[in-house]
Amino acid sequence: MADPIFSTALEVSNYLLEKTGAAMEAADFEAFIPLFKLPQEMETFDGRRMISDPEEIRAIFHAVRAHYDKIGVTEIVRNCVKAEFMAHDTVAATHETRLLRGHQLIQEPYPCFSVLRLIDGYWQVAYSQYAIADSPEQNAALATKVPSPIKAHSSEEGPKT
Repeated sequence: MADPIFSTALEVSNYLLEKTGAAMEAADFEAFIPLFKLPQEMETFDGRRMISDPEEIRAIFHAVRAHYDKIGVTEIVRNCVKAEFMAHDTVAATHETRLLRGHQLIQEPYPCFSVLRLIDGYWQVAYSQYAIADSPEQNAALATKVPSPIKAHSSEEGPKT
């Protein structure tokens, strides 16, 4: 079943913020991954990267969840600041994230700019730019990469002498 039809860009942004936020808070990667278009570009102050494999998203998801657990996040509050349709199937949106432990803000709020795309009836995050100035640990979690498999020596090479 396709996503609902939205009349405003704000509705699209809030819909994806709620779905991605609920999946992140529940540590539910299977609910999280369909909300992201691959390949996609992600940016932080540390640089840009192209993500093309679901396993890369999985590694980032679990690294960010581990960071949240380490600093004691009990609630993730995200509010859309601005959202506009750029085309009938594309929304440009900016939201602010607040990480809380109980009622206490535990990290400075930070903005994120995203491009949201309607693909085959489903809205997905197609690009993200995070501006997290005070958390090198969270930026490092967003930069997590899948470890490369260790290459075995070919049997044709024979033993090294």
